[in-house]
Amino acid sequence: MNQRRAANVLRVHAVVTLALGALLVADTWDGLYERLALPQALPALLTQLGGVFVVAFAYLLWRAAAAPGELRRTVAAAAAVANGAAAVIIALWLIFRGKSDLEVTTQGIVDTQGIVELIVAAVVLGAFALADAAVVRQRDD
Repeated sequence: MNQRRAANVLRVHAVVTLALGALLVADTWDGLYERLALPQALPALLTQLGGVFVVAFAYLLWRAAAAPGELRRTVAAAAAVANGAAAVIIALWLIFRGKSDLEVTTQGIVDTQGIVELIVAAVVLGAFALADAAVVRQRDD
């Protein structure tokens, strides 16, 4: 992977991470979470604080894109580990969730709201983990 492509990977990752952070910060906006069929965390304060840290990490990703060398590889390594771990945690939760985590409608149908979004999130996080790992393996030209 060349320098330009590595920088672009980190910039795209930064933009997606910023969007996720903004979504987490907006946790108390009931209408948004209902429309996206996402569960709201209780207390919302913890989710919002996590969102602030995710936004800060997006800034680090963006800055690392402009800083080839050790800083870029270090930030990419941290991002690869964090995204890989998050993807695994989501996948394990989806596989091993309990019956209490499934809501059954009045017609006896399992309500899958939010599950599709979690699957997509796990896939995207896994893809970013692989892309960041490729940035880590890059050597300065």
